[in-house]
Amino acid sequence: MKSLFITILFFALFLPELASAEKLKVCYLEWGKLGGEKLPNKGFIPDAVSHILKDAGYEVEVFIRPWNRCIELTKNLQFDLVADAWKGPTFDNDFDYLRTHHIDKISFIVRDDSPLTDGTFESLKGKRVGYLGTSGGLEKFYDNKHIFSEVFAVNTEAAMVRILVGRRVDAIVSDPIQMLGVAEKLSPPVQSKLRVLEPPLQVNLGAALISKKHPKKQQIMASFEKSFIKLAKTDIYDKLEKLHGVKLDLAPLN
Repeated sequence: MKSLFITILFFALFLPELASAEKLKVCYLEWGKLGGEKLPNKGFIPDAVSHILKDAGYEVEVFIRPWNRCIELTKNLQFDLVADAWKGPTFDNDFDYLRTHHIDKISFIVRDDSPLTDGTFESLKGKRVGYLGTSGGLEKFYDNKHIFSEVFAVNTEAAMVRILVGRRVDAIVSDPIQMLGVAEKLSPPVQSKLRVLEPPLQVNLGAALISKKHPKKQQIMASFEKSFIKLAKTDIYDKLEKLHGVKLDLAPLN
């Protein structure tokens, strides 16, 4: 009888702790091999962020949504996190950044038959350029928009590729890894028709976003950083790169 009482007391005290972990809802977008509904574990970025959050003790559910909707819903707490965004003024007012976990290069991308040979602003002067609206990490582009003859803000990554291939613009500006992945997934694939200009326009730091209004912001940010540093010292990123066929530069651990 005593042992039964102890067993009942144990479950009464500790069963709440043994219940399912707190669930976080994370959103991301269709973004080449880095994000997509039909990709393994919904792409490299959601997969990597899910590993970090699960190590931190959370249960994770990932949703692929159009970029603008992903941002707006996370700002209004309908999602807990945006899996990844480029740090910059676009998001500073409404979001805090979790631990920076990778580095991206932003470049101008042109058609393979384009006469443009380098990615300097001098070469792009007077050209028509497309970009993803409400995209962070394009500060140098935004600061120099006046040099272009026209700029086109589009809502999806596929639309960016299509207006370039369809000759509505002379160039698009984004992360080449993602955009070439998007071009590869189109039907028919058009990645062979694209060329990346050097040098890169700028280097961006990638980090998950959390609304400044999120009630558990500090707890989530602290546990994410601890788990990222832990996992970055293992071979998990090598395994993710092999699974998703893409390689990203990790942010320094110091």
